[in-house]
Amino acid sequence: SGQLLLGTYENGLVQADSAGNVQGVITTAKGLNSNNVKYIFEDKQANIWLGLEEGISVMDVRYPITWVNAAVFNGAGGYSATVANNFLYFSLANGIYKAPLGTNQSFTYRADAIEKIAGGLSWRVATIDNQLLAGTDDGSFTIQNNGLKAIDKSTGYWIFKEAGNQTVVAGNYNGIALLKKTSTGYEKLWDWNALQVSARYVEVDTVENLVWISHPYRGVYQISLTTKKVEQFTQQNGLPSNLNNHVFTINNEIVVATVNGVYSFDKNKRVFTEAPAYKGLFSKKTIRFLQNDANGNIWFVEEKRVGFANVAKKTVVYFNELQRRILSGFEHILVLNNEQILIGAEQGFFLIHAKEYATRPKVQKVLFTQVSATNLTDSVLYAGVGETGSGGKQVLHRKWNSFHFEYSAPYSSQLLNITYSCRLKGYQENWSEWSTKTEKYYTNLPAGKYEFQVKALNNLNEQSAVSSYY
Repeated sequence: SGQLLLGTYENGLVQADSAGNVQGVITTAKGLNSNNVKYIFEDKQANIWLGLEEGISVMDVRYPITWVNAAVFNGAGGYSATVANNFLYFSLANGIYKAPLGTNQSFTYRADAIEKIAGGLSWRVATIDNQLLAGTDDGSFTIQNNGLKAIDKSTGYWIFKEAGNQTVVAGNYNGIALLKKTSTGYEKLWDWNALQVSARYVEVDTVENLVWISHPYRGVYQISLTTKKVEQFTQQNGLPSNLNNHVFTINNEIVVATVNGVYSFDKNKRVFTEAPAYKGLFSKKTIRFLQNDANGNIWFVEEKRVGFANVAKKTVVYFNELQRRILSGFEHILVLNNEQILIGAEQGFFLIHAKEYATRPKVQKVLFTQVSATNLTDSVLYAGVGETGSGGKQVLHRKWNSFHFEYSAPYSSQLLNITYSCRLKGYQENWSEWSTKTEKYYTNLPAGKYEFQVKALNNLNEQSAVSSYY
């Protein structure tokens, strides 16, 4: 691709563009066995193999997930991000940062292009009506001229939601506040903190003039912006549990992500029921975050896994590479331009290049790495060299009636996304459930003719051809 990779004696692998400008440095801190890189080799799938002073490492520099973890972040967790004035703004546990965007709001990660504009614990950056808002542990602010201008410093602020008529509902540590746009920024009109409920998840129904708040163990609240009337909804009102409900707006509808799928509100019966549009996609799943894009996909977090669902096709894809690496409990996903998805991480953010991800090399045919027969001792029938299956049949005495098969699909960048299904033809008719296990045992088989078959599946629901040993 024209990129340069430079092996160093003490500083790992240096990535540079064709002009020699350094784009990044990969060291032991990012997974190398050693910072002394002696040899570099690129294989047919664009994996980079590194011969090191201590061992071998393999990486894919063109892999369509980028870890946005600039040194200026200092390893802080990524809470949220937003776009304003052709810049991408980040809020992290230690401050607010910004980076320039390219055409079509595309983001090219360059660590040296990210600058810090404010310090301190920052929960949220949001763009509403061309105004850039920040919610921090110290209060609510507008971001102006690379600095913060205070709106309300009486409490910490979690979130901002547009409410119409140039107003914003802002969730804070004690409830909600209504902010009004002015010629110089925003000002606070009033507070609602009668129940002393921390409002970290807030959505506004501008048609009905209602605010929805979810609480980690009290269910969901509905507040009228007109009358200030409050109504609480719990398990008695149809929610599957009082715990872990998270309110979102998806496709212009207020929904609640729950421990048992996605629920919507029946305003005539005044109860929650499982949302019909998402049955079969999220049923029985603990959903913690939802965000839709312009193509009809819904990006979500299920427990500690990131995925997206195609509502029309009723399909779900998981990004297993990110499992347990996102910021659990403070999940955030920003759809930049339908081809780039930014996700809050335990350190910084992850950037998914969706189009490139979908066109990755397909899952390859499964290879056998070892086949053994067992009686009183083990006998290796195949050790990974030469042909199997079509290369000829193995004929054994019936006393060798137990077998151990080991196998793998040889595509290193996708290892976390590959599952396998197998069967022993002549003994089993049905294929096994998909599993990450790469071995299978059979014991005390009766005399007969058998064919062991195995196939692989990636997280895009693409299957390999069937591999056989008989």
